[in-house]
Amino acid sequence: MIEVIKATFGANETKQFLINGAYFELLQAAYPIDVVLTDKQGAQRSNINQAEASYFNAPGAFEVVQITSANAQDVRFFVGDGSAGTRRVAGEVSVIDGGKAQTLANRACIIDAGQLAVSGQYTHVQLWNPVGSGKRVIVKSITSRTLVNGTLALAFYGTALATLLTTKTSKLSGGAAPVAEPRVTTNATTLFANKFAMSMVANNPFDHEFAEPIIVTPGYGLSAYHTTVNADLGVMFDCIEETI
Repeated sequence: MIEVIKATFGANETKQFLINGAYFELLQAAYPIDVVLTDKQGAQRSNINQAEASYFNAPGAFEVVQITSANAQDVRFFVGDGSAGTRRVAGEVSVIDGGKAQTLANRACIIDAGQLAVSGQYTHVQLWNPVGSGKRVIVKSITSRTLVNGTLALAFYGTALATLLTTKTSKLSGGAAPVAEPRVTTNATTLFANKFAMSMVANNPFDHEFAEPIIVTPGYGLSAYHTTVNADLGVMFDCIEETI
């Protein structure tokens, strides 16, 4: 016997499922969940903290599956009897496509900020997370572009740049627009001290994927400027937005 169950969770929501089984496996979850397996009297048979897709457990007979999700997401799992097994077979590797799940949940997005050169000015661009957005913006990678050789300087900056653009989109066709904002400005001096930097070559877009994602909380921007005066600058931010 194998029964597959799908459920939609809100942030910090707990649900209980009355189902007899002896084997539990998590098939899909974009974010970790906590799982408690008990009998009907509440005696705990197993406790899996921060379970991710492909985690499984066979604690023996249980009758209640309790799942708590800190994040809003869809979760799929299966429960089986003692003869149930995993989806993996010898010689195969099963890959959970977490990126697809993020897009289907309308969390994945692109923010693009571009500013033309202005004489005697430094060009600044920004991914801005508005105060009170209720979201954290997770930046996986950036793509920079320019017509002028120089250096891209990056830092967190706690002030929204002056000009709001509309170049942002969900990765899901028809999905709601992200809350993060592309903003730009130019200034006679640089507005903030750079925390890290990377070289840029004219007419040669450069992709940079971070070893660990950069997380932008409400009231902050992941901000950049071209270290050469009178230069254009564009940065595309590849992001995921998740509810705080």
